Amino acid sequence: MRLHSIKGFKIFGPLFFILTAGMIFSSNFGFAQVKEEEINYVNHGPISSSKEYEITGNSQFIVFTIQNNAGKSIHNIYPWIYKNYIDPNDGKKKYMLINNVHRGGVRVSGVPHWPGTRVDWRFSIIRGNEPASPAAIDYVLLVHPNSIHFSTIETPRPVEKN
Repeated sequence: MRLHSIKGFKIFGPLFFILTAGMIFSSNFGFAQVKEEEINYVNHGPISSSKEYEITGNSQFIVFTIQNNAGKSIHNIYPWIYKNYIDPNDGKKKYMLINNVHRGGVRVSGVPHWPGTRVDWRFSIIRGNEPASPAAIDYVLLVHPNSIHFSTIETPRPVEKN
């Protein structure tokens, strides 16, 4: 049987037709239904971060709501936070790293970040907020899975009494 190369994929001819016909006639195309409250969150794998943020403490801190998608409690997060702005010199959209990636965040609520919960995390801003700096269009939080540190000892959840 002869192999066909279509856009970098080498597969058997009849198999390709069966797979594409199945995808065309599939009703949901393999996508899961997204809840309305999940639309404002960006999935980073082990965590999801809110698109909304709050700048506090005279522009020294930025607070993001983060959801734990992993199976263990999160001890600390070391993200990259970028400021999107338009450069006044050339009018192009640019990005500036505004936090120290070697300094982790602080949980605002103080409770452990258990699996499946949402907690506010505060990160310090070290550059890009001077009065002469250009105004921000938006802030973006980027997280690599290796920059999320999980607890080695799980804190038990409080027992609810009825």
